[in-house]
Amino acid sequence: VLSFADDGSSDWTDEISITLGAESGGGRSIKAQVENTLIDICHKLHMSSTTPKPTKAPHGVLTIPMNIISSNSYIRSTPTLQCIYLSSGSYINSATSVSHSILLPHSSISNSSTVSHTFLQWNASISSSSFVEESLLMEHSHIGPSSSIISNAILGPDVHVSAGEVHASLLGPNTNAHHQSLIIGLLWPLGRGNVGYGSNIGSNHTGRLPDQENAVGEGIFWGLSCIIKYPLDLTYSPYSIVAAGAALDPQRIAMPFSLILSSTSEVGKNEIIPGWLLQSSPYTIVRSETKFQQRRKAKRHSFYTGWKIIRPSVVNLCYMARQNLLMKHAGENDKTLQKKV
Repeated sequence: VLSFADDGSSDWTDEISITLGAESGGGRSIKAQVENTLIDICHKLHMSSTTPKPTKAPHGVLTIPMNIISSNSYIRSTPTLQCIYLSSGSYINSATSVSHSILLPHSSISNSSTVSHTFLQWNASISSSSFVEESLLMEHSHIGPSSSIISNAILGPDVHVSAGEVHASLLGPNTNAHHQSLIIGLLWPLGRGNVGYGSNIGSNHTGRLPDQENAVGEGIFWGLSCIIKYPLDLTYSPYSIVAAGAALDPQRIAMPFSLILSSTSEVGKNEIIPGWLLQSSPYTIVRSETKFQQRRKAKRHSFYTGWKIIRPSVVNLCYMARQNLLMKHAGENDKTLQKKV
């Protein structure tokens, strides 16, 4: 199956442009290649404090004016195909349209899905009437079985999205959004979290432009029907739980393992129980360790996705949060003493 372009208008390249974070007014646009790791993506986003020395020659863009179908791969019952590369063992079955896409070995697109300018790494899949454009699916990441809308997104290894929408977002390893939910402008490189049914993450439009974003830490649990307003920073609150129905206004929270609720006394405020997970639900931490280990199927990314939950960097965040609370408590005591005097 070959489709040559006479004027070059249908040529495709082995890199795609993806805009993450703020959808406009300063979004983070990067060039992604099909074999990129999350480490590569984070460096492109300048999330690292150091610039690594290049380990290989700069990537040269390859332009190809045809479809390429490798051995042991197949296309079936798909009416529209343009500029695709199928590696050995990959397939397209009963899709609606696929264009400008690369499928690495044993990846697939199926069941009435529409896909354009998207790269699928090893064993990644798109199914069930999903619409996907300008996205990168890393090894063993899956979209489906329920219809999803994905645009300008990077799904890390072992990520699963079903029945929801993801736009301008980076989802780190072992992140799950199994239910109807909305994710916009979310930067979540360490992943390992869960998005509950009805979660709205988030409100990134200021009335002028969708120019806000949300940066969160590892292991955040978004409860049922939570409402998240941007900008928000939970980078220093790993393994915290946003309670069901909670509404978070723009803010920064630096309290690891916390339970975050809507205030019962003040409208627009939140109540935070620091370290709640450690004190009241340590079982959750033990269960999560086992769950992450069992769900790690992405072998080519295993060198950076198998870290422990309780490790020096996380303990240091807990120490910093405790010191901040002690300083706050000491300051309140000083004010009380001054009033008495």
